Amino acid sequence: MAADLSEGRYWVTDGTTSGRTTVVSVGDDGKLGTKLNWQAPTTDVQALSWYDEHLYVGDIGDSARRRDHIQVLSPMSLNGGSGSWMAWDFSYPDGPHDAAAMAVSPRGNMYFITRGDKPAIYRTRSNPSRTGVNALIKVADAPAGVTDATFLADGSRIAMRTDNAIHVVDAYSWHTIGAANFTDGGGEAMTTDLRQANLELTTSATKVTTAQIPSKVEKIAAVPTASSDHTASQKPTAATEPDSSRSTSKRPVGTVAAIIGAVVLAVVAGVFVGLWGRREDA
Repeated sequence: MAADLSEGRYWVTDGTTSGRTTVVSVGDDGKLGTKLNWQAPTTDVQALSWYDEHLYVGDIGDSARRRDHIQVLSPMSLNGGSGSWMAWDFSYPDGPHDAAAMAVSPRGNMYFITRGDKPAIYRTRSNPSRTGVNALIKVADAPAGVTDATFLADGSRIAMRTDNAIHVVDAYSWHTIGAANFTDGGGEAMTTDLRQANLELTTSATKVTTAQIPSKVEKIAAVPTASSDHTASQKPTAATEPDSSRSTSKRPVGTVAAIIGAVVLAVVAGVFVGLWGRREDA
């Protein structure tokens, strides 16, 4: 799930991992908007992210650890109908990994959080090529079982979600600066709300819940630690410090709660506009 801050909407996938890939926009009131459906050479789409008026689709899943590279796609048009997309290929420096989380920084750098043995955070180099496979850089260890991630409004913090907790890390030092447990598990997706003031989390196939951004660290295992090959040049743009007055709590949201339910109904009804993709390698 990704918050489209330009148009005031959310983007959601239908969760399929082969053949068809569906992306749907949903308003803050739960109403369906643009519907995109394309047949593309993807392996396992796991994540969405938003940056600079572009949607990024992370084809990053690899449960068998057999892929020699992962890819990120970005549709060149979000208006529906026929279209093509930009694409980037990436490889890990230490062999294949399974990942479900991706976040794009204010500089446009892409971050991937792997899961399984030795989970870690990897980032792209600046200005990755669209004609070859780009080598990723490992920047930090990660919590176990991260299912989604997003940069926060200040650009210096990343929020990561697991099955039962939210972790907030400083993207300068990779120290954990906020962590909180939550009890309504069952979902995997997370993004900021449209004001970037809180987090939106799926808690089931049909429910979305709002959580305040953790500003204190609770006792949660497996927090990120800095990696030796992380350098100052790899830092995302810094802005303000986290608001220490924020407390961690969670409340249901009436309008946004309809998002996932609306998408499920739309997929069942088969009402998506055809977008037969052509990969554009520049």
